[in-house]
Amino acid sequence: MTEGSQWPAATVAIAFLAFVAAIFLTVFFRDGIDGAMKAWSAIGTIVGVLTGAIPSYFFHRTAQAAQRDASALKAAADAATLQKAKEFGLRI
Repeated sequence: MTEGSQWPAATVAIAFLAFVAAIFLTVFFRDGIDGAMKAWSAIGTIVGVLTGAIPSYFFHRTAQAAQRDASALKAAADAATLQKAKEFGLRI
């Protein structure tokens, strides 16, 4: 199985952050800091959750790739190697 490129996901993440910044700056220049703070209080929690989901997505993809690599190595190993790995704490 081939690993797909992560640049499309990174592009979406950067575009999302740019979109949020554009909203905030537009409101700031139009209504001043009071309007910007009101807008931020309205969307801040949602932005925080979505911004937290961005690194979570990338860490999850990295963990999946590591699991595939470990599974492939385990499948390719012979019995003696698996026994030695168990001695070093590998859970099979």
